[in-house]
Amino acid sequence: MLLWFAGFFAVIIFCGIYTTSVPLLWTSIGRIEKEGTKKYKIYTVVLGIIGCVIACFLPYKALVNVLYGLNGYLGFSLVAFMLVYDFRTKMSKTLVKEDEE
Repeated sequence: MLLWFAGFFAVIIFCGIYTTSVPLLWTSIGRIEKEGTKKYKIYTVVLGIIGCVIACFLPYKALVNVLYGLNGYLGFSLVAFMLVYDFRTKMSKTLVKEDEE
């Protein structure tokens, strides 16, 4: 029974790491190249291989601690930037409406 829980937890951790790393890879490559081009595919394969090599040589505990810790801080920063962007957008729309009146 305990082995079943350990296996289930390992699958959850694997899915968590996968769902964190793949969007980061996709987003970063999308900033460099246009999606669907040959360079885009080459970057995807090369960076995927680099990520796999890093995952194979770093201890699992350190990898998870660094990855989740870093993503937590990046996520907080992203939310902060999104709120600032939304606030600025709303303020600019308000200023445009006031100018029209």
